[in-house]
Amino acid sequence: MRKKLLFLSKLLLFSIAVFVLWQNIFLRLYCTSAKHSVDLLYRFLLDVPHGPKVLESTSYYLIPFLSLVLAKSGMSYLRKAKAVAVGLAAFFAFDFALALLGFSTLIVEPPKTEMASTLAPILQVLYVTIELALPLLLWFALVNRDYRNPLGFETPVQAPKVSRRCPICRKEKAGLIDHIRSAHGEKSLRSWKVRRFLAKESWSRN
Repeated sequence: MRKKLLFLSKLLLFSIAVFVLWQNIFLRLYCTSAKHSVDLLYRFLLDVPHGPKVLESTSYYLIPFLSLVLAKSGMSYLRKAKAVAVGLAAFFAFDFALALLGFSTLIVEPPKTEMASTLAPILQVLYVTIELALPLLLWFALVNRDYRNPLGFETPVQAPKVSRRCPICRKEKAGLIDHIRSAHGEKSLRSWKVRRFLAKESWSRN
């Protein structure tokens, strides 16, 4: 419970900080870069001075993803930096593709045509679905290897392998029964010396 409260507190603080920084500094840089990229490609391919508009709303879904990455405990700074870089590239590619194909205009301001009126609601549903799913998909793919424990609250503890000394050859072995059977033969397990040793081991564990 303590780890969960700590994680939620960190997530809240990072969400506020990332939102303020994104709103005041990085949003304009992000959208301007995407718009210039689209305009450049339109000028190069179609000889058109300006391409379709770039949506700002998609970029705001970066905020929960970035906050989750920053609040995640047990991650190295290098791995967090890589996750942030890949997440930014994925969102940028999504916004760039929407604007390049002209879908951004259909989503926000669909023209009054029969085809657009049919296509626009489908695009809007797909757009919202991807907006909601993309941060979670990136979170699971880039940050979490164990999908059963996505927030990393519990670290599985593996029981150490216990090495015991063989009563016959006096060598330390982890799988003592298997060692006696393979190295000294099946009959050795029925010997008085080995049975007494195993009885002592069983008594000491109980």
